[in-house]
Amino acid sequence: MGILPNFCFYVKINPKIASFFLDICIIWVFRYHGHRQKAAPQNATSWGIARLLRPAPRYAAFESRHCLWYAVESHKAAAYARWVAAIFESEVPMARLRDVDLHERTVLAIQNANTQDEQYALFCADGGVYHGNKEDGFVLLAVLENIRRFDGPIKMYYHFPYLCVTERYGLNAATVDIRTGQTRSFAREDYHCDVSSYSAGFLEHQERVLLIHQTQWNRLDISDLETGKLLTKRQAVPQEAVDDIDYFHSLLHVSPDGKHFLSNGWIWHPVDHIRCFETARFLKEYESCEAQTAYYSGYAWDRPCTFVGNDGFVLASDQGQLSMAEGVVASALKEPPAYHQLLYYQISEVEARLYTYSGYENQDTLPLAYSGKADCDVFAFDEYGEITGGELHYDAESGHLVALSEKGAFALALDGRVLYEDPDIRLHVSNWALRQGAKTVKTADWMQNWQYDTLRRSFYRFHAQGIEKKLFPQRVVF
Repeated sequence: MGILPNFCFYVKINPKIASFFLDICIIWVFRYHGHRQKAAPQNATSWGIARLLRPAPRYAAFESRHCLWYAVESHKAAAYARWVAAIFESEVPMARLRDVDLHERTVLAIQNANTQDEQYALFCADGGVYHGNKEDGFVLLAVLENIRRFDGPIKMYYHFPYLCVTERYGLNAATVDIRTGQTRSFAREDYHCDVSSYSAGFLEHQERVLLIHQTQWNRLDISDLETGKLLTKRQAVPQEAVDDIDYFHSLLHVSPDGKHFLSNGWIWHPVDHIRCFETARFLKEYESCEAQTAYYSGYAWDRPCTFVGNDGFVLASDQGQLSMAEGVVASALKEPPAYHQLLYYQISEVEARLYTYSGYENQDTLPLAYSGKADCDVFAFDEYGEITGGELHYDAESGHLVALSEKGAFALALDGRVLYEDPDIRLHVSNWALRQGAKTVKTADWMQNWQYDTLRRSFYRFHAQGIEKKLFPQRVVF
């Protein structure tokens, strides 16, 4: 064991030499102590290297706090833990570190849990996915090797027991099993991904948690995360047939019951357009089962949108001018041309193609084909009258909407009445600016954006001092 004390010396002199010595130490332990079913040696080293080999770990852990500091801080620990786990056929390819000091890391994304416990997931620039809360601290669940585009926003999704991390305007995504730390990698092809959000979303179907994930610009797939099975494996088709699906997927919205989902994407030339899919049909028919809304506008894909119950959704529309077609009188129209900021749709009516443009001109700017409307002024627009970004959320218990934009945070009745507003809770960086990535904004800018936790009815964000939360007055709003 004479080589191990030397490690303490070299780790202070040269990190690369220290890393080399750590290789030798682990290989020596493997050879000396035989195959994986044997008990871990208790006297191999007092610094905890041999603890990697304990017979029934749920987490491969580096517990040393003095000699292995370099390996831990550079995530060498996670790499070796994954290597050891692979040799042992472990389910846990990761290292778990307790008492993580997040002030020493650059947090790139935060996402609240969809469980009753107030938990958060964080993704940091070291590639680590951390999980915990303000009171108990955070632990490292996994290190994602494929998420490496840090010059643009990272978007996370949380559906217990899984997390999904995406390069929003990049090529890669990954999931983490919160229970075990097991990871899976996903990717999409590079075709206008710099302006299209990575499509991802969880849903529950037949008591299974599934992941919708984008694989091509015009293709979504669905995978069972428990088994890793791809549920939408398709027969090979000619490339020209694939190209006929002229639709760029972007952010997804999933209904509460998981039976439908929306893609908030766009078509050439470009024009944003929301499309609806029924989960059961998509698993058999794929994109061909789409139902198209009658809303086409401009460059504002990923516009504010949310489900209102299981059979309806609402979107925020662009400002625009409509006029009647030649020879059509106002009395023949569904209603006179007018702008309404919120438009409501029923899934059943979209699927039945009940919405039409009949009698209107310039229908690409503001179609009046919808089942309901509401007037308000809670979103910002650019010089062309297109919405610059924002979010909509639905509170099922109260029947109210929550809007988050560059103007602030708003609680809205479904008819558009503002019940409460807070201009200090707002988006500091718009969707348009996020698409520009490092050209216009930095990590510190988009991390100022507030997010909304629908389960706890609270707003949150992460900054240098930690997680910050704010609430609407519950008795006034809900």
